[in-house]
Amino acid sequence: MNTSRPVAFDANVRLGRLANSQGPWFRSADELLGAMDEAGVARALVYGALARESDTVRGNRLLQEQIQGQARLIP
Repeated sequence: MNTSRPVAFDANVRLGRLANSQGPWFRSADELLGAMDEAGVARALVYGALARESDTVRGNRLLQEQIQGQARLIP
């Protein structure tokens, strides 16, 4: 019997805080990766709060900069 954890992929992860957000949020890619490690998540599909709320182009550029070099984070 294999007792290792299954590989998890999170398909809904936000980087940054929404204006009316009351739940937890991640300030940086490093913070997000730490939480993923604790939860046993191997990879994640990530979106930026700025892109969702107000400026898609600027928000997506910022997200690309924030996750650059992090193969586990997929924009």
